[in-house]
Amino acid sequence: MLRDTEVGDPFVPRNRAERRRWRHVAKLRPRYISIDDGYRYAGIGRSKFYKDFLWRLRTVRIGRRNLIELDSLDELLDQLTSESETGG
Repeated sequence: MLRDTEVGDPFVPRNRAERRRWRHVAKLRPRYISIDDGYRYAGIGRSKFYKDFLWRLRTVRIGRRNLIELDSLDELLDQLTSESETGG
């Protein structure tokens, strides 16, 4: 695990070695996503997402932004998929 003192500002790798160490960051899965990213991720329209999905998801407010917990969106999509496969 990298320490803050080893890498400095994580958004600006200063040399090739730092870029190599931070290559894994691009592979990380975000814990929270914006609502716009949420309906795109689900593959549905914005109004449908607000009406039928958003109230069923775990959200967090950070400053002025409302973010969706990506795991809750995945769980909901899995649940809806399994219901459609079983006919329930």
